[in-house]
Amino acid sequence: MTEQHNENSEENSEYEAYCVHRDQLEDARSASASLFDKSVLAGAGGGLALSLTLLGVIGKSSKTPWLLLIAWSLLALASGIILFNAHLTYTANTKCIDEADKIYKSHPDEYRNKYLEWDKRSKRHQAIECLNVLALIFLVIGVTILIVFGALNLN
Repeated sequence: MTEQHNENSEENSEYEAYCVHRDQLEDARSASASLFDKSVLAGAGGGLALSLTLLGVIGKSSKTPWLLLIAWSLLALASGIILFNAHLTYTANTKCIDEADKIYKSHPDEYRNKYLEWDKRSKRHQAIECLNVLALIFLVIGVTILIVFGALNLN
């Protein structure tokens, strides 16, 4: 009787771990979608507002219009990367949830070890992190170029 109780206790423990982990993955997926919306709106709105303000002050007498084009291009690249990254994050989280379900269904008694082993092999999180850094770099350089454009053209 005690052996059976221990087995049931271990199964319940693995099931609880699975449920907690799955809930965390669902929360991560939801948070990434929310963060994406806020990031795109803030980045696009801020860059557009800054550049339109500069254009309104400077008018057609700009000495370096090519700087503005470079800045807009970098901001567009940053926004595009953020958009792609949000999609990648969502699909990666969905894949993690699907894989967690699959591993739990095939090995409910070994869920923790098998999932952690699978998750360590996943390169998705590294790719997402690299894209986040790249978008941040483009955003910072784009805004810096907008500031330089303003400094060179405001008298």
